[in-house]
Amino acid sequence: MDIDHRYLQFFGPKKFCHYNLFNNHFFGGEESKQKLEEFLKETNEEKVAVLLDPPFGGLIDAISFTLRKLNKYWQKANCKEDSEIIPTLWFFPYFLEPRIVKSRPDLVMMDYKVEYLNHKKFGSKSGSKGSPIRIFTNVQSSLFVLPKSEEYRYCKKCERYVSNENQHCAKCNKCTTKHGNTYKHCDLCQQCVKSNYLHCEVHNKCVPDTSSSNEISDKICICNKVGSEENNSFRCYKCFGYGHRKRDCPTNSRNPSKKMRK
Repeated sequence: MDIDHRYLQFFGPKKFCHYNLFNNHFFGGEESKQKLEEFLKETNEEKVAVLLDPPFGGLIDAISFTLRKLNKYWQKANCKEDSEIIPTLWFFPYFLEPRIVKSRPDLVMMDYKVEYLNHKKFGSKSGSKGSPIRIFTNVQSSLFVLPKSEEYRYCKKCERYVSNENQHCAKCNKCTTKHGNTYKHCDLCQQCVKSNYLHCEVHNKCVPDTSSSNEISDKICICNKVGSEENNSFRCYKCFGYGHRKRDCPTNSRNPSKKMRK
């Protein structure tokens, strides 16, 4: 099932539906829908799962709406109860986890870093932190065995495989690292945060540490270092400070801009 009709040349009408995921539209009409319902029928030997790899800019609410529709088709085809949900594996960036979980509370993010062949950002050379793409699934996490050769390990307390940098937090009672370096626990926020975050007394939350580039206390962020009322009207959404825009943020000096191509 895909919006790209060219797949029809490879799979044929019996194995492929020209389909729009975002509005649950079958371009082939009722005939295509019936083929899907037939495909969803399970046997003792063959089960069905939904695997989707949508555009990362796609609307999460729209995708969730379609997944609920597909679940209804699956329930009808197999005489399932309303409480039963079709196994789902959704490939999406880790930083969209809050929005996905809000829309689909049954989905849990796995630690496995999904890499794409011949892709600059999400391939095998996607940086020291690895690919930001994860799998969100309602399949029991313990069923996924991740390879130790790719720096994954089994956490007995969480009863699932996690990445090596994802250490178990005794206070949160779970492995909390999402991406990059091991997260640290903030007692004031009562949750784990990124290793380069500090608690800001003004915002009453943890924010990126900017103390190394701005002469301020490491207990507060740049928002406390404000000048005239005129400058305070500008808000920087990179360092959470006032008095300048994002493009003029002092933290930009850490990441020199790339040279423009001619």
